[in-house]
This record gives sequence, structure tokens and C-alpha cells, in this order.
Amino acid sequence: MVTYAQFIALFPEFADIPDAATSETVITAALGVEDASVSDCAFGPNTSPLRDRVVMLRAAHWLALRYKINVDGMLSQQSTGVVTSMSASTGGLSKSMAQNAMVTGNNPFKAYWSKTNYGLEYLMILSETIAPGRVAGFPS
Repeated sequence: MVTYAQFIALFPEFADIPDAATSETVITAALGVEDASVSDCAFGPNTSPLRDRVVMLRAAHWLALRYKINVDGMLSQQSTGVVTSMSASTGGLSKSMAQNAMVTGNNPFKAYWSKTNYGLEYLMILSETIAPGRVAGFPS
């Protein structure tokens, strides 16, 4: 199982979760839930580096949504799934926000995982490694 120290080494932005009793307790619990949720058939045995990465990405996604933490470790004031763009011109500065197309699409699985960068990386791994329908598998 992935440890708190391994998780923080890759995702230091979660080292100090606001409003949590202790970051280590919350992260360890999230890692435990995700470890139990990830299929060994889909990602390999408990010692697989790919499986460990998937467990950490899923936990980071949940933590980012729950505690509104972005990749810089800052509290996000925006709702999840919002893409902000800024542009400058001779007339001034323009800032706009728009929902990610996957978030607003008709696929609830992709919509949920598209709400954070961690979830998007998880979707990328799924698309590269697993045939459709094999996300949750059963041992042979």
C-alpha cells in the first residue's frame, strides 16, 4: 500500500490540509479507500508502480475536491472543473471562466474525473492502459 510519505513526496501541495485534524490522518485514510477501490486485474498487483500511481492520483483527486486544493497547494476559490483564462490587449486585461467540456458532457464518469488535474491524469492512464469496460475487474 502507498504510504503517506510516498504520497507527499509526489504531491507536496497536500502536506498541510486546512480544516483537517491532521493531514497525515486524512491522507492515509484516503489512500486506504482508494487502495481498496483499485482493481488488481486492471492495474497489476499491490506492488505495481502503475497501481501505486493510480491510487495516489485517485486520492489526490478526492482530496483536491474535498479541500479545494490546487496543484500549487493553495486554496482554490473557484468551483472545480473551471478553467480560467486571461488575455491582455491594448484595451486592458480580460479574465474569463468556462467549464471543461468533459465536465459538462454526458459521460458522468469522465465528468467526475475531469474536475482536477489529478483526475485528468487518471483518465489519461485509463485510456492508455485499459480496454473499455476493464476499470473494475474480477480475478480469474
